[in-house]
Amino acid sequence: LLLTGTGASLVGKGFRFLAITSKDPHNHDEIIFQILSGLAGKESEKSFLKFQILLCSLCAIRGVPKRPFARLFLLNYLSRDETKWGVDCVRAMLRVDHSSSNEREGGGCSNLELISLLAGKYDYQIPITLPSGEVQKLSCYSTTSSLDILATLLPELSLEDRRLYSIYLVNKTYGVNMSLNLKSSLSEEIFKVENAVEKKRGKSLVDSVNDKNCSSEQLWEEIQKEGYSFCLRQRVYLEDPNTIHESPSETNFIFHQTKSQLEDRRLLCEEDSLPIKLAALCQVWEKKNNLPVTESYSFYENGVKSPKQWEDLVDMEKMSIESLTSQEIESRLLVHLKRSQYYGCTVFPVTHRSPWDVPASLLFTVSSDGVRVMSERQPPDFFYFCPLRLCNIKANMQGFFMDMDSSIMGLDKVEFATSEAIEIFLLIATYQKWALMDVWEAKVSRMQQGGQKEGGRKLVSVDKGDVVQIMEHALRGWLKVRTKKGEQGYLPSSSLRLMGDSKPEGMKVKRTYSLSRASSLYNFASKRGSRVMSRYAYNELIQHPVGSFPFEKYVEKHFAPGITGEFENKAPTATPHPCVGQKEALKKELMNMLKQIYAFSRIEQGNTEAFITKCQPLVKIGLGRTYRDDYFAYIIKQFRKNPDPAHQLNLIRLTVISLGCYLPSSAMTNYVIEWLAETTETLDTFEEGKELEEDEFYSYLCGMWAEVALAAMKRTTRKGERKQPPSTYEVETILNFDENQYVAVTAASPPRSPSPPPRHRTPPQQRREREEKERQEKEERLRKEKEEREKEKREERERKEKEKEEREKEKQEEKEKKEIEREEKKEKEREEKLEKEIEKEKEREEKEKEKQEEREKREMEREKEREEKRQKEIEREKEKELERKRKGKQARQKERQREREKEAKARQMEREKARKTTAKQQKPKKKKKLGFADRLLKQLDDLDEEAEMLLAGAGEEYYLEKERQREREKERKQILKREKELEKEVDKEFEEVAVVELSEDSSYEEESEDEEEEVEKEMIVEKKDDPKKEEKKEEPKKEKKEEKKEEKEEEKKEEK
Repeated sequence: LLLTGTGASLVGKGFRFLAITSKDPHNHDEIIFQILSGLAGKESEKSFLKFQILLCSLCAIRGVPKRPFARLFLLNYLSRDETKWGVDCVRAMLRVDHSSSNEREGGGCSNLELISLLAGKYDYQIPITLPSGEVQKLSCYSTTSSLDILATLLPELSLEDRRLYSIYLVNKTYGVNMSLNLKSSLSEEIFKVENAVEKKRGKSLVDSVNDKNCSSEQLWEEIQKEGYSFCLRQRVYLEDPNTIHESPSETNFIFHQTKSQLEDRRLLCEEDSLPIKLAALCQVWEKKNNLPVTESYSFYENGVKSPKQWEDLVDMEKMSIESLTSQEIESRLLVHLKRSQYYGCTVFPVTHRSPWDVPASLLFTVSSDGVRVMSERQPPDFFYFCPLRLCNIKANMQGFFMDMDSSIMGLDKVEFATSEAIEIFLLIATYQKWALMDVWEAKVSRMQQGGQKEGGRKLVSVDKGDVVQIMEHALRGWLKVRTKKGEQGYLPSSSLRLMGDSKPEGMKVKRTYSLSRASSLYNFASKRGSRVMSRYAYNELIQHPVGSFPFEKYVEKHFAPGITGEFENKAPTATPHPCVGQKEALKKELMNMLKQIYAFSRIEQGNTEAFITKCQPLVKIGLGRTYRDDYFAYIIKQFRKNPDPAHQLNLIRLTVISLGCYLPSSAMTNYVIEWLAETTETLDTFEEGKELEEDEFYSYLCGMWAEVALAAMKRTTRKGERKQPPSTYEVETILNFDENQYVAVTAASPPRSPSPPPRHRTPPQQRREREEKERQEKEERLRKEKEEREKEKREERERKEKEKEEREKEKQEEKEKKEIEREEKKEKEREEKLEKEIEKEKEREEKEKEKQEEREKREMEREKEREEKRQKEIEREKEKELERKRKGKQARQKERQREREKEAKARQMEREKARKTTAKQQKPKKKKKLGFADRLLKQLDDLDEEAEMLLAGAGEEYYLEKERQREREKERKQILKREKELEKEVDKEFEEVAVVELSEDSSYEEESEDEEEEVEKEMIVEKKDDPKKEEKKEEPKKEKKEEKKEEKEEEKKEEK
């Protein structure tokens, strides 16, 4: 239906079928396979277009396939498809994938992979900053991990330092600096950081790149614009904490390294509280440095606490740390990491498929010194160790095979199952440049000879057993190699096995028995095979001239880390040596122990008191395990370098007593066994009945005591170690031995010295004569040797004196020349200094002059400004005073006007009263009575007036006025009646009041004229100060004068 339908049927039924069936991830992947097979088989354009439409619609509904193989098939097809539908399909997946969560089930396709497919390309160039400062560009795929880049860079750079390296992602814009995980791809790491940075920037990198629709080359340019960059750095180990404190940048990398190990469950801790403290420190440090804070960390628990309890403990620890400063947090982290003996190991969880008597789930750790197999619980149990250069591994996609020590475990090869087998193989191959071809993959490679290609890679032709050199790790599972003929090409990593260093000539690998259960070091044997020759494996310790360099470097090179350990009823574990930190207190204790061993070896035979007093403190040192391996190593060194057999006998006795109490570590056991085996071989050189010299007798005793020491080691491994040093009685029994009896040494019965072989006894006289002759011969020989030595010394002295005199002369001449040259140089320097000083003084004087001139100018300007300010302030004050005076004058004038008005009213009242009185005195004239016609005419006149007022709109007011006039007339009549009696009295008073008013009016007019003159004077002064304001003030003054004149005229009229 889907392939034959057209139009609506394809759109309707087809898409509905896809939406229903693609909900299950398995159906989704199967439909993808069917569509891809249809695209590969169809040749017509119509059918091909239908398949393209179906693929695009399916990707728009469900996004990227979840299963890895389906995702790889789809991405490989889209990387080759450059049509419009292929680009639309990628964009559809990008929209669906970006809208969902970044953490997808089964590891979905990352956004960077989809974006890189928009231009039809699947690879891009990334710049990486190397430790030397050089920037190198590498071609990578979107699935390339940091482990692939490490495996590519390290063989090319041929770095001598064997410490592990890490790639760090740096974003300077937003302050991100973190180490990348080994397994995840670079694109996934970038988008992890993007999720944390997206809030600060406001827009994600996916949106910005998708909007621009850029290619893979432009993509990396966009990423670089955001401030991202990569750098290759060594992983920091705490071998020397003093150097880390001097360089603060190292602590930054330590924090990111610890954080990544906690996130990936890659950090082993001996204590339960240590990972809690580390997680709390990392979270507080991220918060103080404005980095994306990791909310939860996962680490290997012992099964007692749940994850929620772990988070609660971390929160409680953070509460006690938040008040600390950044420096205190860094110092505390270094202290906690130093407590972990497995710091710096890369951890991989594995399961073994063998009859090995250990738990099925294990941890496989890889470090710079070797690989370890240990338990998964905390604290971990140590089961197996193998040096990195001797590690033989063959890996495939399901797991890897590793060669083991059959003498310890009874197994020649063990299979480990893990999904990270290729990562383990590549990590070990970083340090091993050579590999060996396997069987069946060699047949496959022979079938593809003649430059055949697979997936765009050229395969080389090799046979079984051929040795190839690893050149580059291009992709997961593929290696670029070089054959003996010089050909270069690719091979699958499952076809190779690591072989380690090349084997020496005349030597074969042989695994030998070790006293310790956990010892897995390889020993080498010669062709005869009669005696174990560990001298080849450890020749640096046994044959190297130890006295040629300081002992501190010797300890740092040979005994740290991984020599001392635990020994009581369990397998030993490697612990860091105390001298790694190069602390002065530990150096002094070591040097004190070495001096004591040297003094003990020079004790004379028969001095039992000195032997006992010096033996017990030395044996007690080894009980502490701190210096145990150093203790045995220096005894071996002193025994080999000391030519006196009597001194060697003291050291071998001290060894017997020590081995009866405790054993060295597993790594040191083979040293001691080899030394004792070599010492016992001296017994075969002596014949029975032969007379022995004194030195020969002591060497024979050393061989016998070496056998006793081996017996003591067997007893201690069987019954365990002692916790107390031997008593004085045990030491005395060793010294007071019987020559005719041999007693085996055990800790329960103190060791006794063995008896020498029977010697032929001679008569006393013959023996004395022989001894005298030998003594005389020795004396003559010694005397001659002394004379010869004295002659040689004299000649050397004379020669040395002559050489000294010549040297002294030469030195004196050289000194004189040097002194003359120095004086000349000093004089020149003085002259130059004087000239420079003179020039400096001149420059200073010029500068001072310039400064003074500038200061004077500034002062003048400031004074001018101040004067201007003062003038302005004076003008403002004057204006304010004038305004105040004006306001005061105006107020006075208003008050005077009010008083005048009151007085004028009073005068009017009095005048009215006077008029009334005068009217009363005068007899009123009798009015003529009007006739009827006159009344009518008067009424008509009143009506006409009313009519006119009404027409004018003032009728109401007219009637009101009439009423008021009537009332007034009534009141007037009443007042006239009342005032008739007072007319005579008012006439008299009126004359007196008139005289007083005339005097007051004349004084008031004089005061007003004086005030006007003062105001005019002030106005004249103001005009002189501000001529601009005169014009503005002239007009209001004229108006005021005119008003005053009019008022005076009115008042005079009223007075008249």
